[in-house]
Amino acid sequence: MKFVTLKAYEKAGGAVRRDLFANGDDGVFIQEIVLLETLVAKKLGKAAKAVRAEGWKWVEVRSSFDHSEWSDCGRRYAEPEPLSPETEAELEALTKEYNELLADDSDEENPRLDEITARVEKIEDREKNWTPENLAIAGAIVTIGHDGKPDIRRGYVKPEDLPKNTGRGRATETSEDGIEVSDEGPPGLPASLVESLTLHRTAAIGAELLSRPDVALAALVHTFAAQLFLHEGADDTCLVVRAGGYRPRGIESTKACVAMMTAEENWRSRLPGTPDDLWTWCFEQDNDTLLDLLTLCLARSVNAVQGKAHRPGQSRLVHADRLAECLGLDMRKWFTATAENYFGRTAKAVILADLKEAKGNTAPSWEKAKKADLAAIAEREIAATGWLPKILRGRATEDDAVVKNAA
Repeated sequence: MKFVTLKAYEKAGGAVRRDLFANGDDGVFIQEIVLLETLVAKKLGKAAKAVRAEGWKWVEVRSSFDHSEWSDCGRRYAEPEPLSPETEAELEALTKEYNELLADDSDEENPRLDEITARVEKIEDREKNWTPENLAIAGAIVTIGHDGKPDIRRGYVKPEDLPKNTGRGRATETSEDGIEVSDEGPPGLPASLVESLTLHRTAAIGAELLSRPDVALAALVHTFAAQLFLHEGADDTCLVVRAGGYRPRGIESTKACVAMMTAEENWRSRLPGTPDDLWTWCFEQDNDTLLDLLTLCLARSVNAVQGKAHRPGQSRLVHADRLAECLGLDMRKWFTATAENYFGRTAKAVILADLKEAKGNTAPSWEKAKKADLAAIAEREIAATGWLPKILRGRATEDDAVVKNAA
């Protein structure tokens, strides 16, 4: 009754039955359900009229929202206004300046970093609108929210209206933030470092997957079934189901990459050298052999890298988190923070915060040290703690990495 109100119902001639000790609306029972539904539909219709004026392909009214009814639909979201060429150039220059300042070995904090951050946030926090392309294929659902007010759910695309080519591009975006928006990354970490750290995680997920053909098979079936039956886009999964998914640039000598490349070379020596011979070979193998080879191919297809153009909440990265969780991924097995791969690439304030988190406190001399020296100190002090940068922690290590300092 929050939506229509008891007063409006009674004004329309609706009858009620009240308990003897009724207090306010408590203990009041509606006796004319058809009238109530009519009043609900009328009020929702008024809200729908305003929504239709926005230009949607369709607008539907529902007294309640059933998620299963719309599970086959795709989803589009409002997008930020395009930046002018001048603002694009400014944003690029600010990003470059920010990374250069972070790389500075000066032992004094630079207030310019805060100025750049404030300006970038102002640029990114711009108005979002619906594009004509999305309005042409999507619709809106007008229903009643939990607060008793009209709830407008915009951007649903019915299966028959989904673009035929959903493999790439803006039409396949299902993340509210959108894939083409520049990544801000975790506080204090430049985008290049975020990309590097998640490259390590990508390699580690693949290396863990090598010994889990059960997870590989389930993940592969999920990838195909989600696209076929649930209209998920190919970019909504962290599995690039084609030969190879990422290039381990800069981390080729790491434990995870060596494990992956060793497994690949072992298989290469076993397989025939032509596609025709490989076809014959595949049909001569038992299921266990084929599943092992499938596992390697899928392990090499993982892409959990968060580049500059990717937001943490986009579907592919969320899918990578779920895959890592199924594997029980513990990045402490695959990554140790050093001056080269982490501390030397972030700000002095971040290094000090990391030291405090891992060790429980910081020495006064550390705060006076130059950045390069502090990075070396952090590598030495944190080496045996099991500490990980937050972006590499899973549920199993999130608390443990912090609690280590109590030992």
